[in-house]
Amino acid sequence: MKKALKVLFMVFASIFIAIFCLLIYFYITTYNMNLDVNKLVSFDRSVVFYDDNNNVVLEQSNGNSIVDSTKIPTQTKNAFISIEDKRFYSHNGIDYKGLFRAILSNLKSFSFKQGASTISQQLIKNTHLSSQKTLKRKLYEMKLAKQLENKYSKEEILEKYLNTIYFGENCYGILSASKHYFDKEPSELSLNESATLAGIIKAPTYYSPYQNYKRCYERKKVVLKQMLNQKLITKNEYLANLNAPINLAEKSQTNKGVDYFNFASNQIDKILNKSPYSLRELNVYTYINPDAQTYIENAVNNCTTNAHKTALLMDKNAHICAYYSTFGRSNRQIGSIIKPLVCYAPAIENDLVSSATKLSDTKTYFGDYSPKNYNGKYLGDISVKTALSTSSNVCAVKLLNYVGISKAKEYLNKLNIKTTKEDNSLCLALGSTQNGIDLIDSTGAYCVFNNNGKYNKPTFIKKITDLKGNVIYQNQEQNSKVFNDDTITIMNDMLGDVVQNGTAKKLKYCKQKLYAKTGTVGNKNGNTDAYTISYSNDYVMGVWLGNKNDVLLENNVTGGNIPSSISSEIWDKLYLLEPSSIEIIKSENVEEVFLDKIEYDNNNKLVLADDVCPLRYKFKALFKKSMIPKTKSTRFSCPQIEKPKISVNNNEIFIQLCLTQCINAKIFKLDGNKKIEVFDSVKNNSDLFVDKFNSKTSTYSYIVLPYTNIDGKIYYGKEIALEKIKSPIIDTDDWWDI
Repeated sequence: MKKALKVLFMVFASIFIAIFCLLIYFYITTYNMNLDVNKLVSFDRSVVFYDDNNNVVLEQSNGNSIVDSTKIPTQTKNAFISIEDKRFYSHNGIDYKGLFRAILSNLKSFSFKQGASTISQQLIKNTHLSSQKTLKRKLYEMKLAKQLENKYSKEEILEKYLNTIYFGENCYGILSASKHYFDKEPSELSLNESATLAGIIKAPTYYSPYQNYKRCYERKKVVLKQMLNQKLITKNEYLANLNAPINLAEKSQTNKGVDYFNFASNQIDKILNKSPYSLRELNVYTYINPDAQTYIENAVNNCTTNAHKTALLMDKNAHICAYYSTFGRSNRQIGSIIKPLVCYAPAIENDLVSSATKLSDTKTYFGDYSPKNYNGKYLGDISVKTALSTSSNVCAVKLLNYVGISKAKEYLNKLNIKTTKEDNSLCLALGSTQNGIDLIDSTGAYCVFNNNGKYNKPTFIKKITDLKGNVIYQNQEQNSKVFNDDTITIMNDMLGDVVQNGTAKKLKYCKQKLYAKTGTVGNKNGNTDAYTISYSNDYVMGVWLGNKNDVLLENNVTGGNIPSSISSEIWDKLYLLEPSSIEIIKSENVEEVFLDKIEYDNNNKLVLADDVCPLRYKFKALFKKSMIPKTKSTRFSCPQIEKPKISVNNNEIFIQLCLTQCINAKIFKLDGNKKIEVFDSVKNNSDLFVDKFNSKTSTYSYIVLPYTNIDGKIYYGKEIALEKIKSPIIDTDDWWDI
């Protein structure tokens, strides 16, 4: 008993000593930390944006626009309290229950992942401290939060919090957020809008409704659920708002480049890896081209289609020159846009096919999966080049099957296109992915085609300096080689054919040489998304049409019509002053050769054309030098035919020539050592020769000589000696002589 009491005493003594030491450490560490009331309302910030020629194009500032707590709806306050600090009204600045739970979680993970910050602590962190996750900062935060609670009422603290919290896109405080996202005063916010704003602040860029509508929509549901659980709203209010759409403010048409600079603002937080509350008075040098921005905005707004639209332009290094959207950034299914990236380029890169390789575009089963072509049309045996030009789904799936899903996903990963385990399916060839893909990412991936196979991550920002001009960020080109030069040359040849003969023909008559791929996503009821990604030697452009919640597009819109028309308008404006037909430089490791068209069409074989082959019987194709066919046709320079059939009937000799396309033949009759021409298939306009016996006792011998006539020049093949015929015939089966 005494031993047990002694152990218990030692335990309590250890705990007491530990607490005492912690208190001493807390006191010493935070001795000089005091609340600065001026910082609670002082959050002036300004960001000056420059274009690609270093001219000032926009200055954003956020001053002391304070909204009185009485003008903020109770449901709005409750939305923030429910998700950020549900015991806000019952604690004195520190939620000890939440803190204890966070400590246990951090001990388990050996990290500071959870901080259990109350609204009071968040206000202190945002206005007084850095965002570093350290014990010292946490102690500072706790002390100042206690001082805050002693000086101000809960309503005053909540008011200051809502007037300083960051909502993304350079919005600080509930007023700027209400106006930016909903074009409303805070007093006009609905429950649905309040829950949306409360959901954004956890990660403003990640949950931005303009950039990631679906994420924001799902986050709003989490807030509403918390409000219901805490009895801050009724069940009817919860159900009425749960699936309600987030109706965002229409973008201003007078503020050119607003989308561009909102994205740039969000990128600042990422690349500097600093709290948005610490970013003040920055000069941000972007890649925006004001003329291109105007062209894109005008083209999008000139299109009267009742759908949301996004268009962007970047140079070959993925520097974003212009961006405009009526929808915002969102991951969507991209359909056939993915085919060059995951099917065609990987298959060519790994020497599995050439652009001329024949594929069977017919109904095909891959286990239980059978892809269908658009409108149920199948073209039979077609080249890889034609398969891409016509956007055959069957052929795309076949190529992905050749490459292998795992290897194909490796290429997507190199192009910064993220996939999941659920995407381990041949449906990936048709752009079906679990999480969808953003237009900026898919357009950026196409930069490999006009940048020699090199990939750069898309960016809006060139450089950032502070007020004194000190460079605090400089974009460093960190390109990685994804595809070899020869693969890129062949892909460009094929994507150029998509413009000339395929689904992107609306770009055919633009002032410059273009390459493109279209994509359409839909179901049995209609189409939901339509894309065109096109590029020149200088730029890459992405255009998308679609609607929220996968509402069907009108008039069966496809990637080949309206998105291509918008693209065409922008391209012509872009090259209006400097028309360019410059093609992308071809690799030295690629060679254009002539193939035998007859062999290709009839037997699906890749055979080099005969040197003397007429133009109409051959066609050009690009090959990697290592993949050029080894076999060369002699169809015309040394023509061959099958051995003719010779027979006898009623004392007549019949020789049936087996002529093939473009090949003729002469027949010679032997008279001793002399060869006498008795028949010419061209002169006689026939392939059947008939000869009569003219002697009772004689032997008949014939030689057939195939030939071609190429532009007046005769090329002979090998002579074919036929069986000798003797007469008179005693037995009808005994007419030939050995």
